[in-house]
Amino acid sequence: MARSDSSDAQATEVLDWFTGQTPHMLELLERLVTVESGSRDKAAVDAMGATYRELFEDMGFTTEVISQADCGDHLICRIEGDGEGSALVLAHIDTVWPVGTLEWWPFSVSDGRATGPGVGDMKGGIVQAIFAVRAMNELGRALPKRLTFFFTGDEELGSPTGRPHIEQLGREHDAVLVVEPANLDGQIVSGRGGIGAFLLEVTGKSAHCGGGPNNGVSAIHELAHKIIALEKLTDWDQLMMVNAGLIEGGSARQVQAVNASAWIDLRAPNVELAEQLEREVRAIVGTSYKPGTTATLTGIWTRPPAPPTEGNELLLDVATDLAKTLGFPLEARVSQGGSDGSFTSPLGVPTLDGLGPITGEPVSAQEYILFD
Repeated sequence: MARSDSSDAQATEVLDWFTGQTPHMLELLERLVTVESGSRDKAAVDAMGATYRELFEDMGFTTEVISQADCGDHLICRIEGDGEGSALVLAHIDTVWPVGTLEWWPFSVSDGRATGPGVGDMKGGIVQAIFAVRAMNELGRALPKRLTFFFTGDEELGSPTGRPHIEQLGREHDAVLVVEPANLDGQIVSGRGGIGAFLLEVTGKSAHCGGGPNNGVSAIHELAHKIIALEKLTDWDQLMMVNAGLIEGGSARQVQAVNASAWIDLRAPNVELAEQLEREVRAIVGTSYKPGTTATLTGIWTRPPAPPTEGNELLLDVATDLAKTLGFPLEARVSQGGSDGSFTSPLGVPTLDGLGPITGEPVSAQEYILFD
């Protein structure tokens, strides 16, 4: 795409505006990060949602709260502009960090980085989206005819209550933009793999550990055998992954455990490999390595595989051209992490993801963004 003097002038105007706004963006980011919003604390998530509602109403949006009984409420913000088409921006209110995290990991800024719980996933992306709207208003750019923001209250739990609303809103819009973080290479996301959350439960026979070799059978021993077999299913070449991330079992040090369980995370890049992986997992669950034990597997694929679609690629082409105008190259990748964009892309709605800040060590206690 040839750059014109007009596009160069517009790009300079936009970049100058954002450069001037950087201190204000960091100020807002600090405000958001210091309202802790761990997924399993409904009151905390709802307090964060109230902050977003206030910010968007101040920008002229109408808002609607979708109340939830057992997780954070969802929030819809709508506005009509003078432009064409319709766009849905997906964000989430909750983070993985419980209330109290700020006591040992406070928000801080130094050496071009900002860090703190949720700076990248995804409060930094929300700050960018808010200032994008402000920029369009202040620089006289027309907002889309219909612009909607949907804030999920349970995204870090897999969006079980948010998903129906995301899918319905997705069908009502021309394009979906997701402000999850970009990676350290600055790559955004044009597609995502599927994610499964499964609970493996094992039952054995309880007995004192010194009662003899045939006195009992440990559910923990059986679970250990299964976990070793399950994690051997990981195939990095095919982007298939299995991880036992949370394990419980037993009642006392000297007792052979009657129960043990593990939460298993599955990842696969497409539907065919997801189905294959689940079959292989179930075969292992159905195998008794220690006679006298039984096992069950329950769970679902919380986010379906969402490989790049033609619509996603067309939207990426537009974004790439705009990036060139602004003076930087843009690349995209297929991520094995999940997002709410995993629900809209399979519907055929053009979806572009990973539009948040460049983020290092995401979802860890070292998460940071490069705010420039």
